[in-house]
Amino acid sequence: YNLFDRFIESEILPYSDSKGSIMIAYTPLDKGRVTNGKKNKEKLVEIAKKYNKTPSQVALNWLTTRSKIICIPKSNNPLHIKQNATATDFVIEPEDLNLIEQTCVSKPEFIDPSKIKISVNGEGGHKVYQTIKEARENKNAMSPSPLELAEFIKKGDPIKPVRLIKIHNNRSKYSYELIEGRLRYWAWVLAYEGKKDIPALIRSI
Repeated sequence: YNLFDRFIESEILPYSDSKGSIMIAYTPLDKGRVTNGKKNKEKLVEIAKKYNKTPSQVALNWLTTRSKIICIPKSNNPLHIKQNATATDFVIEPEDLNLIEQTCVSKPEFIDPSKIKISVNGEGGHKVYQTIKEARENKNAMSPSPLELAEFIKKGDPIKPVRLIKIHNNRSKYSYELIEGRLRYWAWVLAYEGKKDIPALIRSI
């Protein structure tokens, strides 16, 4: 949960709140990117300056005001660790909280799977299937397997959007490159035989 991927806000977070549960926000700073897109980053910097804080501190503060949320940002930098630890030691005014909510949002788009190139590396160096045959065989023993997840998807429950980057090459047959969510991608393709557009968040780089 972060200022790029806010998927849990639709159903998961409200359900957690209704049960009085505490949610742990994984990668709350989106692996150091904090938010997506130039305009979003500029707005976050502007708000951070108002409070004499960093954009990361503002992002963490905003996340923890949303609900019963604990953020677990990762850092090996002593200064960043200190900044993260003090990210809730100030109060962001309601109008700025609302501004962040309205500005720093990435809405899923629905993309034709055939327009998506499977990244060999992706993010995190995870093993990846390059073909639907490999996904069916599941030799990497992913759990759930692409076929098992496909059955879940067929039931109509929402799944976390995959993450893509645009390909700026007119000669490429692909418009996007898949960088995260490769298991979900293949499960979706298997579930709908590649005939239904897949929900995706487009990352700006």
